[in-house]
Amino acid sequence: MAPLVIEPGLGATEVLPEEIAANRRRAVSLCALTGFVPGLVVGLVVGLAVSLVIGAVVFVVMWVVMSVAMWLLAPGVALRRVGAVPLAERDNPRLTNVTDGLCATFGLRMPDLYVVWDAVPNACALGRDASAAALVVTSGLLETMGPIELEGVIAHELAHVKRHDNVVSVVALTLARFGGEGVLRRCVGRSREYRADVVAASAVRFPRGLFDALRLMEQAPEPAGNSVFGPGRFGATRYVWIDPSVGHRGDPMVDGDLDVTSVRAAALSQW
Repeated sequence: MAPLVIEPGLGATEVLPEEIAANRRRAVSLCALTGFVPGLVVGLVVGLAVSLVIGAVVFVVMWVVMSVAMWLLAPGVALRRVGAVPLAERDNPRLTNVTDGLCATFGLRMPDLYVVWDAVPNACALGRDASAAALVVTSGLLETMGPIELEGVIAHELAHVKRHDNVVSVVALTLARFGGEGVLRRCVGRSREYRADVVAASAVRFPRGLFDALRLMEQAPEPAGNSVFGPGRFGATRYVWIDPSVGHRGDPMVDGDLDVTSVRAAALSQW
Protein backbone atom coordinates (compact mmCIF):
# COMPACT_ATOMS: atom_id res chain seq x y z
CA MET A 1 0.00 0.00 0.00
CA ALA A 2 1.26 3.48 -0.83
CA PRO A 3 2.20 5.60 2.20
CA LEU A 4 -0.65 7.69 3.58
CA VAL A 5 -0.35 11.45 3.37
CA ILE A 6 -1.39 12.85 6.75
CA GLU A 7 -2.34 16.49 7.12
CA PRO A 8 -0.27 18.33 9.77
CA GLY A 9 -3.25 18.97 12.05
CA LEU A 10 -4.25 15.31 12.18
CA GLY A 11 -1.30 14.44 14.38
CA ALA A 12 -1.84 17.12 17.03
CA THR A 13 -2.51 15.56 20.43
CA GLU A 14 -4.90 18.31 21.52
CA VAL A 15 -7.95 19.77 19.82
CA LEU A 16 -6.97 22.92 17.95
CA PRO A 17 -9.15 26.08 18.04
CA GLU A 18 -9.25 26.15 14.26
CA GLU A 19 -10.77 22.66 14.24
CA ILE A 20 -13.67 23.82 16.38
CA ALA A 21 -14.16 26.97 14.31
CA ALA A 22 -14.09 24.99 11.06
CA ASN A 23 -16.70 22.52 12.29
CA ARG A 24 -18.98 25.29 13.53
CA ARG A 25 -18.72 27.00 10.16
CA ARG A 26 -19.45 23.73 8.38
CA ALA A 27 -22.57 23.09 10.47
CA VAL A 28 -23.89 26.63 10.01
CA SER A 29 -23.19 26.49 6.27
CA LEU A 30 -25.07 23.22 5.91
CA CYS A 31 -28.05 24.67 7.78
CA ALA A 32 -27.97 27.78 5.58
CA LEU A 33 -27.76 25.68 2.42
CA THR A 34 -30.78 23.67 3.58
CA GLY A 35 -32.89 26.82 3.72
CA PHE A 36 -31.41 28.55 0.70
CA VAL A 37 -32.50 26.20 -2.09
CA PRO A 38 -36.23 25.81 -1.24
CA GLY A 39 -36.40 29.48 -0.23
CA LEU A 40 -34.98 30.50 -3.60
CA VAL A 41 -37.40 28.30 -5.54
CA VAL A 42 -40.47 29.54 -3.68
CA GLY A 43 -39.23 33.13 -3.82
CA LEU A 44 -38.80 32.93 -7.60
CA VAL A 45 -42.28 31.47 -8.05
CA VAL A 46 -43.85 34.19 -5.89
CA GLY A 47 -41.74 36.86 -7.56
CA LEU A 48 -42.87 35.83 -11.04
CA ALA A 49 -46.49 35.33 -10.01
CA VAL A 50 -46.93 38.38 -7.76
CA SER A 51 -43.99 40.80 -7.61
CA LEU A 52 -40.23 40.70 -7.30
CA VAL A 53 -40.30 42.58 -3.98
CA ILE A 54 -42.71 40.14 -2.35
CA GLY A 55 -40.76 37.24 -3.85
CA ALA A 56 -37.53 38.56 -2.31
CA VAL A 57 -39.21 38.88 1.10
CA VAL A 58 -40.59 35.35 0.87
CA PHE A 59 -37.14 34.06 -0.10
CA VAL A 60 -35.42 35.71 2.88
CA VAL A 61 -38.11 34.64 5.36
CA MET A 62 -38.11 31.03 4.18
CA TRP A 63 -34.31 30.90 4.12
CA VAL A 64 -34.01 32.11 7.71
CA VAL A 65 -36.91 30.03 9.07
CA MET A 66 -35.75 26.79 7.46
CA SER A 67 -32.12 27.33 8.44
CA VAL A 68 -33.05 27.96 12.08
CA ALA A 69 -35.46 25.02 12.05
CA MET A 70 -32.68 22.75 10.80
CA TRP A 71 -30.38 23.95 13.58
CA LEU A 72 -33.02 23.38 16.28
CA LEU A 73 -34.58 20.15 15.04
CA ALA A 74 -31.53 18.29 13.68
CA PRO A 75 -30.40 16.76 17.03
CA GLY A 76 -33.75 15.09 17.61
CA VAL A 77 -33.98 13.92 14.01
CA ALA A 78 -30.46 12.46 14.20
CA LEU A 79 -31.17 10.51 17.39
CA ARG A 80 -34.26 9.00 15.80
CA ARG A 81 -32.28 8.19 12.66
CA VAL A 82 -29.85 6.00 14.61
CA GLY A 83 -32.59 4.49 16.77
CA ALA A 84 -31.27 5.86 20.07
CA VAL A 85 -33.27 5.85 23.30
CA PRO A 86 -32.31 7.53 26.60
CA LEU A 87 -30.18 5.51 29.01
CA ALA A 88 -30.58 6.27 32.72
CA GLU A 89 -27.57 6.29 35.05
CA ARG A 90 -28.96 3.37 37.04
CA ASP A 91 -29.20 1.28 33.85
CA ASN A 92 -25.43 1.28 33.32
CA PRO A 93 -23.42 2.92 36.12
CA ARG A 94 -20.15 1.71 34.56
CA LEU A 95 -20.76 3.77 31.42
CA THR A 96 -21.80 6.77 33.50
CA ASN A 97 -18.70 6.61 35.69
CA VAL A 98 -16.30 6.21 32.76
CA THR A 99 -17.92 9.07 30.86
CA ASP A 100 -18.03 11.36 33.86
CA GLY A 101 -14.35 10.79 34.61
CA LEU A 102 -13.30 11.44 31.03
CA CYS A 103 -15.43 14.58 30.83
CA ALA A 104 -13.22 16.03 33.56
CA THR A 105 -10.16 15.15 31.48
CA PHE A 106 -11.58 16.81 28.34
CA GLY A 107 -13.09 19.79 30.16
CA LEU A 108 -16.61 18.93 28.97
CA ARG A 109 -20.04 18.79 30.52
CA MET A 110 -21.54 15.34 31.01
CA PRO A 111 -23.41 14.41 27.81
CA ASP A 112 -26.82 12.80 27.76
CA LEU A 113 -26.46 9.04 27.40
CA TYR A 114 -28.38 7.01 24.82
CA VAL A 115 -28.41 3.37 23.80
CA VAL A 116 -29.21 1.60 20.54
CA TRP A 117 -30.42 -1.93 21.22
CA ASP A 118 -28.27 -3.72 18.69
CA ALA A 119 -25.68 -6.50 19.04
CA VAL A 120 -23.13 -4.70 16.83
CA PRO A 121 -20.55 -2.87 19.02
CA ASN A 122 -20.50 0.77 17.95
CA ALA A 123 -20.82 4.33 19.26
CA CYS A 124 -21.29 7.89 18.06
CA ALA A 125 -21.58 11.45 19.39
CA LEU A 126 -24.45 13.76 18.44
CA GLY A 127 -25.89 17.05 19.70
CA ARG A 128 -26.11 20.75 18.88
CA ASP A 129 -22.88 21.73 20.65
CA ALA A 130 -20.37 20.60 23.26
CA SER A 131 -22.58 21.70 26.17
CA ALA A 132 -25.64 19.83 24.85
CA ALA A 133 -24.07 16.64 23.53
CA ALA A 134 -25.52 13.16 23.25
CA LEU A 135 -23.33 10.07 23.59
CA VAL A 136 -24.83 7.04 21.84
CA VAL A 137 -23.61 3.49 22.42
CA THR A 138 -25.00 0.17 21.30
CA SER A 139 -25.96 -2.58 23.71
CA GLY A 140 -23.43 -4.73 21.88
CA LEU A 141 -20.66 -2.29 22.77
CA LEU A 142 -21.57 -2.39 26.48
CA GLU A 143 -21.63 -6.19 26.43
CA THR A 144 -18.37 -6.59 24.46
CA MET A 145 -15.97 -4.00 25.88
CA GLY A 146 -13.98 -4.32 29.08
CA PRO A 147 -13.31 -1.21 31.18
CA ILE A 148 -10.10 -0.24 29.36
CA GLU A 149 -11.60 -0.72 25.90
CA LEU A 150 -14.74 1.18 26.92
CA GLU A 151 -12.58 4.06 28.15
CA GLY A 152 -10.89 4.23 24.75
CA VAL A 153 -14.22 4.32 22.90
CA ILE A 154 -15.75 6.97 25.15
CA ALA A 155 -12.59 9.09 24.89
CA HIS A 156 -12.87 8.85 21.10
CA GLU A 157 -16.46 10.09 21.18
CA LEU A 158 -15.66 12.89 23.62
CA ALA A 159 -12.88 13.96 21.25
CA HIS A 160 -15.61 14.38 18.62
CA VAL A 161 -17.60 16.49 21.08
CA LYS A 162 -14.55 18.59 21.91
CA ARG A 163 -13.99 19.21 18.17
CA HIS A 164 -17.73 19.91 17.63
CA ASP A 165 -17.88 17.06 15.12
CA ASN A 166 -21.17 16.10 16.79
CA VAL A 167 -22.75 19.35 15.57
CA VAL A 168 -21.86 18.54 11.97
CA SER A 169 -23.10 14.97 12.46
CA VAL A 170 -26.66 15.89 13.40
CA VAL A 171 -27.07 18.23 10.43
CA ALA A 172 -25.43 15.72 8.08
CA LEU A 173 -27.67 12.88 9.26
CA THR A 174 -30.72 15.01 8.60
CA LEU A 175 -29.56 15.90 5.09
CA ALA A 176 -28.60 12.27 4.40
CA ARG A 177 -32.28 11.38 4.52
CA PHE A 178 -32.51 12.91 1.08
CA GLY A 179 -29.07 12.13 -0.34
CA GLY A 180 -27.91 8.94 1.35
CA GLU A 181 -24.36 7.83 2.11
CA GLY A 182 -22.64 10.05 -0.45
CA VAL A 183 -24.18 13.22 0.97
CA LEU A 184 -23.34 12.13 4.52
CA ARG A 185 -19.68 11.57 3.67
CA ARG A 186 -19.34 14.93 1.95
CA CYS A 187 -21.03 16.70 4.84
CA VAL A 188 -18.97 15.21 7.68
CA GLY A 189 -15.66 15.27 5.80
CA ARG A 190 -12.78 12.80 5.80
CA SER A 191 -10.19 11.66 8.35
CA ARG A 192 -12.22 12.77 11.36
CA GLU A 193 -12.26 9.27 12.90
CA TYR A 194 -8.47 9.05 12.73
CA ARG A 195 -8.24 12.53 14.24
CA ALA A 196 -10.51 11.55 17.13
CA ASP A 197 -8.36 8.44 17.70
CA VAL A 198 -5.24 10.59 18.09
CA VAL A 199 -6.89 12.96 20.56
CA ALA A 200 -8.48 10.11 22.53
CA ALA A 201 -5.31 8.03 22.80
CA SER A 202 -3.37 11.10 23.92
CA ALA A 203 -5.99 12.01 26.53
CA VAL A 204 -6.11 8.59 28.20
CA ARG A 205 -2.36 8.02 27.67
CA PHE A 206 -3.00 4.38 26.77
CA PRO A 207 -3.50 3.80 23.03
CA ARG A 208 -3.80 0.05 23.60
CA GLY A 209 -7.31 0.42 25.01
CA LEU A 210 -8.72 2.03 21.87
CA PHE A 211 -6.67 -0.30 19.68
CA ASP A 212 -8.17 -3.36 21.39
CA ALA A 213 -11.64 -1.82 21.12
CA LEU A 214 -11.29 -1.37 17.35
CA ARG A 215 -10.02 -4.93 16.98
CA LEU A 216 -13.02 -6.24 18.94
CA MET A 217 -15.31 -4.30 16.62
CA GLU A 218 -13.57 -5.81 13.58
CA GLN A 219 -14.00 -9.31 15.01
CA ALA A 220 -17.70 -8.87 15.77
CA PRO A 221 -20.16 -11.02 13.76
CA GLU A 222 -21.84 -9.52 10.72
CA PRO A 223 -25.01 -7.59 11.58
CA ALA A 224 -28.33 -9.40 11.44
CA GLY A 225 -30.82 -8.50 8.75
CA ASN A 226 -32.93 -6.35 11.10
CA SER A 227 -29.89 -4.60 12.58
CA VAL A 228 -29.45 -0.85 12.49
CA PHE A 229 -26.16 -1.68 10.78
CA GLY A 230 -27.65 -4.10 8.27
CA PRO A 231 -27.44 -3.71 4.48
CA GLY A 232 -29.67 -0.94 3.23
CA ARG A 233 -29.95 0.75 6.63
CA PHE A 234 -26.40 1.53 7.68
CA GLY A 235 -25.35 3.69 4.74
CA ALA A 236 -27.28 6.82 5.65
CA THR A 237 -25.68 6.91 9.14
CA ARG A 238 -22.38 5.12 8.46
CA TYR A 239 -19.84 7.92 8.77
CA VAL A 240 -20.88 9.23 12.18
CA TRP A 241 -20.02 5.95 13.96
CA ILE A 242 -16.64 5.04 15.47
CA ASP A 243 -16.67 1.92 13.30
CA PRO A 244 -17.89 2.94 9.83
CA SER A 245 -16.58 -0.30 8.32
CA VAL A 246 -19.40 -2.56 9.56
CA GLY A 247 -20.47 -4.70 6.61
CA HIS A 248 -17.66 -3.22 4.49
CA ARG A 249 -14.63 -5.14 5.78
CA GLY A 250 -13.85 -6.52 2.35
CA ASP A 251 -14.17 -3.26 0.42
CA PRO A 252 -11.11 -2.26 -1.66
CA MET A 253 -8.76 0.04 0.22
CA VAL A 254 -8.59 3.64 -0.95
CA ASP A 255 -5.24 5.38 -0.51
CA GLY A 256 -5.47 8.12 2.07
CA ASP A 257 -8.76 6.96 3.62
CA LEU A 258 -8.06 7.33 7.34
CA ASP A 259 -11.60 6.53 8.46
CA VAL A 260 -11.33 2.80 7.73
CA THR A 261 -11.32 0.92 11.03
CA SER A 262 -8.48 -1.45 10.11
CA VAL A 263 -6.23 1.46 9.02
CA ARG A 264 -6.80 3.28 12.30
CA ALA A 265 -6.14 0.13 14.33
CA ALA A 266 -2.88 -0.38 12.44
CA ALA A 267 -1.88 3.22 13.22
CA LEU A 268 -2.65 2.79 16.93
CA SER A 269 -0.60 -0.42 17.05
CA GLN A 270 2.50 1.69 16.27
CA TRP A 271 2.06 4.00 19.26
